[in-house]
Amino acid sequence: MTSTQIQRHTPFDLPVFELNLEEFSDRQKKLIEFILMLRSTHESVHRSNCGGWHSSNTLYKSQEPSINWLINRLYELGSLCLVREQQIPPRHRITMPSCWANINESGDWNAPHAHQPCEWAGVCYIDVCDDLPEQSKRSDRDGNLLFINPIPFGHQYNRPPTVDYRPEAGKVFIFPGYLMHMVAPHFHDKPRISVAFNLTFSPIKPNEDRGFYPKRI
Repeated sequence: MTSTQIQRHTPFDLPVFELNLEEFSDRQKKLIEFILMLRSTHESVHRSNCGGWHSSNTLYKSQEPSINWLINRLYELGSLCLVREQQIPPRHRITMPSCWANINESGDWNAPHAHQPCEWAGVCYIDVCDDLPEQSKRSDRDGNLLFINPIPFGHQYNRPPTVDYRPEAGKVFIFPGYLMHMVAPHFHDKPRISVAFNLTFSPIKPNEDRGFYPKRI
């Protein structure tokens, strides 16, 4: 069982979990190298990415050791968040049916989208530029993860139209799959790399091979 501290935010009265991966710095270089290699050998999938590169959604099948470590940690920590938030339906288990890497170059962004029908979604930041000079920023939301209010009453009701979080290398956000979100453009020569994933509750069926089933926590 992990000892990682998990923060629970409630923008718009909805749960958003935030945590930092332990031992991430020891594996960051290998993760960056592998994802950049994938981009050099695989064309981009077109989803919400506007100018960025998006891998296939089967990254969880990779046998590369650093990716295998990352996927298992994301599954473990995501499962902890889910069981804290709600009960697993009877005769179901948590699965990771899809997982993919993203690379955004300067000016790239991700349009507003949700991850339905999956109940939960998440993102882990692999490499971001932490030393972006103030004078080079186009806005104070440069590269941020923005969640969009489903009922935007306004600031006077403490319901602003969006709430945003600043990415950091090794940081993970986990949130409901139906919550609309987007990624603001960042403006730096260094690419921004992340791994996104979905979590869902799948019925337990004999000999079924759907999604990702790591060892039990």
